[in-house]
Amino acid sequence: MNRVIEESAKMNLLDDEKFAKNYIEELINRGQGRDKIISSLQKRGISKDMIDENSQKLDDFDAEEKRAEELMNKKLKLLAYKKVEPRKLKEKLIRHLISKGFSSDIVFEIVDKR
Repeated sequence: MNRVIEESAKMNLLDDEKFAKNYIEELINRGQGRDKIISSLQKRGISKDMIDENSQKLDDFDAEEKRAEELMNKKLKLLAYKKVEPRKLKEKLIRHLISKGFSSDIVFEIVDKR
């Protein structure tokens, strides 16, 4: 097993930095928020330093807000056919966006704008 790992490392198949960049991009494309992306990287053993070095895309507040808004609009379309009272709808949207890793600042801002 160690031999396989050594050979993979020699062939640049084991590169945490490349993995971190690609994984961040993948999770952004899936509509995940900053907090969930960082948590996911930590669970996969990526060091805090490497996360900090590769998280510049996560620090763009406007882009994060836009992703959260797009996700909220998708959720609204899914809930459109249900008769949900406004207060419960707002609660569902907040829970959904926070579960996707968006900060409460962003979540409350976009849900309140709706």
